[in-house]
Amino acid sequence: MATCNLFEDLKTVNLNTSFSHSEEISISDMDPSSINKEFTVSATSDSEIEKYKDKIQSYTVKKISYQILNYVGDPGITMSGTIEFGAVSASINNLDLSDETLTDLDLDPSDLAEVAQELEDGNDVSGAIVGSVSEKPVDFTLKLVFEVAFEAEVID
Repeated sequence: MATCNLFEDLKTVNLNTSFSHSEEISISDMDPSSINKEFTVSATSDSEIEKYKDKIQSYTVKKISYQILNYVGDPGITMSGTIEFGAVSASINNLDLSDETLTDLDLDPSDLAEVAQELEDGNDVSGAIVGSVSEKPVDFTLKLVFEVAFEAEVID
């Protein structure tokens, strides 16, 4: 009897991992100060998710963070706007683009559950960066980091 329970426990695997996606943003003197950039994040960029991608039963999104990298521009340039994942939206206000601190997006548990549902529907999340910069020209990379847990069935 104990052996049957052991095999039942081995039927699924629960793993924690993270994956990221980066968007290059470049605004010249001639461009408008606005940003409107759509993107798709593939969870399968993570090797563990790629390994189990066809057997994943559920995702839990623990948090989504962002970080500015590769900043080129005058000191003091800021960005304000939103990062959107379908109907889920998080505001960013007066973000100093020279600050490379990894910062969590302000998303509540229901927002994170909605992003998890999109991942469950195909291992991808579609989104957009919408906002504006205080001055131009400016170049930077906006990196998004997703910390997730997932459950996959390993034995049919």
